[in-house]
Amino acid sequence: MIYISMAILPIYLLITYILIGKLPASISDTYYLYLHKYGIKWPFKAVLCSIVATLMPVWFELSDKVNNNITFLAFLSCVCLIGVAIKADFLYGDKKYHYSFTAIAFILSLLWTILVGFWTIPVIMYANAIIATVLFYEHYGIGFNQNLAKAKALLWFELAAFCTIQITLRILTEI
Repeated sequence: MIYISMAILPIYLLITYILIGKLPASISDTYYLYLHKYGIKWPFKAVLCSIVATLMPVWFELSDKVNNNITFLAFLSCVCLIGVAIKADFLYGDKKYHYSFTAIAFILSLLWTILVGFWTIPVIMYANAIIATVLFYEHYGIGFNQNLAKAKALLWFELAAFCTIQITLRILTEI
């Protein structure tokens, strides 16, 4: 299941790039890209719910195995990711809910990773997100005072967050 979960997001972003013709500013931004180009809202929601559906069983099982007292962090992170999918319209009606669910899912999953003893994984992943952002700035000649969306900063940090959990779970399956 962990391999399916790990494959969903890169495949989705690749399909988005092929169909839309550009890399989104964030994963959530794909909601609007598909809405404006094809008039559909479901791809973003389906992808997030699919990630949760494939991640949740493994995450719960490994949480129980490593430290039963922190399983609730995995549960709440998954609930918040579903909330992000449900409240996808972050530019208009659902802004406060979308951002709140996103922030809570991020904090809880980061806390879970640290509590299972893999604090180095987020450090490495977020360092890579910073490097990717800087490289985009330099490659596209974007000044640091310009919009971070052009450098895809949010996308790199979202990918780092997903990778942090998935890599940690993958390592824990081998222990």
